[in-house]
Amino acid sequence: MKRLVLPLLLAFSPASFAQVGDVLFVNYNGSDNSVETALAADGHTVTAVDVPPNTASAYFSSTDLSGYCAVVWSGAYAYDEDVAGATSVLSNWVADGGSVLVTAPDAIRSQSTDMIQFLGGSSARDENLNFSTIANVANSLTIGLVDIRGLTPPDISDQDTLCGPLVPGTVGLVTGTATPDSTCPNDEGYAWTLRSLGNGQIAFITSGNFTTGDDPDWSDTTIPGDGVYNAALRNFARAACTPRAEARSVPALSPPSLVVLFTLLLMLAAFSIRHPVR
Repeated sequence: MKRLVLPLLLAFSPASFAQVGDVLFVNYNGSDNSVETALAADGHTVTAVDVPPNTASAYFSSTDLSGYCAVVWSGAYAYDEDVAGATSVLSNWVADGGSVLVTAPDAIRSQSTDMIQFLGGSSARDENLNFSTIANVANSLTIGLVDIRGLTPPDISDQDTLCGPLVPGTVGLVTGTATPDSTCPNDEGYAWTLRSLGNGQIAFITSGNFTTGDDPDWSDTTIPGDGVYNAALRNFARAACTPRAEARSVPALSPPSLVVLFTLLLMLAAFSIRHPVR
């Protein structure tokens, strides 16, 4: 019995379900604090680089992304820069199975054509107020390590809007309630989106100016509250770093289910030790 129980304990231990990998974090001047801390806490290996938006195209064009399962791009102040080269490289990488999360203040505005198209929107604006609850849709941002569906992201100091109509394959997860204007004439616009492109995904989370004391950093785990940003980041990285074949073949278990299963296996192990089969 012990010979059977021990392999089961190892197979179903929480560590065996941890999906970790190499993540590239492209930051700019500390615009998003503690992304590395949040991801490293889950076991990811994070390579962090500081890349100004005006050199992002050159950086991504010369960087081998094949060893990474996810890219987190803090596209701070990229709205008036030419990032066509960066979005072209990343689009091809995503279509081949990569995952990109774009964050940061002023990553998009109405003139940010290349970034807007990359994220799956039609236009953008430098405003977003009174976030909605996170849509009740199960995907790589909303579930995984933490289920954040139905929770409300707190307002932050610098909010951007991706305007619809969204391209096919893109879903809006959080809206704002600011009055539509000429740059967002058809709807309220979106603060969080997720686009499926080929075999990969592109996520957008407007994240404010995380260098200020008024905004949370990505390591804050308070839920309800600022921890929804941390949860979305970690959920996305976990999904991105889960091998596709494994994701299809292994049934998903929620963290509470894993705790129950692991507890039962521990009880079985204790029973087998006290009452060995002779």
